[in-house]
Amino acid sequence: MPSFLQEVVTESGQLTYASEDLLRARNFTSRAFADGKRRFVMPIEEIEAAFWQSPAGLKMKDQLSMPYDRSKCHPSALKTGRYALTAWESLKVVTRRQMTLVIKDIGLVRGRMIQTCCIGLIVGSLFYQLAYVQSNIRIFLGACFLLIMFTSMGGMSQMQAQIATKQSWFKMRDNLFYPSWCHAVAVTVVALPHQASDGLLVVACCAPHACSQGSSHPADPPAVDLLTGP
Repeated sequence: MPSFLQEVVTESGQLTYASEDLLRARNFTSRAFADGKRRFVMPIEEIEAAFWQSPAGLKMKDQLSMPYDRSKCHPSALKTGRYALTAWESLKVVTRRQMTLVIKDIGLVRGRMIQTCCIGLIVGSLFYQLAYVQSNIRIFLGACFLLIMFTSMGGMSQMQAQIATKQSWFKMRDNLFYPSWCHAVAVTVVALPHQASDGLLVVACCAPHACSQGSSHPADPPAVDLLTGP
């Protein structure tokens, strides 16, 4: 609700949420600004006047006209700090909201899991049955490098969604809904299970193929422990 109220008082927000009938009545031919010039579909003053004439506005007027009796109010009922919620409450609310956004975009998560399995199988077949010999150390490092690069660059698909939500979070920060650190921590906490499962999945698909003991080439030196040496 706070995000919606913030959007309807901006030019782009009104253009997004206005009905087709309202757009036609206000001489908007499409959901785009003509010649790139921003203008309100409905002026803020008109929206304010319409609200005070609505049933909710009239009821609020009646409530505001009544005198405030401080004797019936609890001393701790009104917040005196910078934010309405405590730090822990803000973090829980923001984390729950971020988790809801991730669950709504479950198609991206499933697509990422399929992509991870395919890349893991491809890398595993590329480095299929490497023998545990000293001459294959660089090849093992090459396989690890490919997997690390895939998992690090694969997170770029989530950048678009994060950038799209920054504007909303900036408004919440400026209006003192939540501190900005809550958003950073919530995004990190929600991304941890996804990133951990992503890493485990690519290793599970690649390791059985690449790390299965293959036959040593006759020209290779005898097999040794790659960590402790001969």
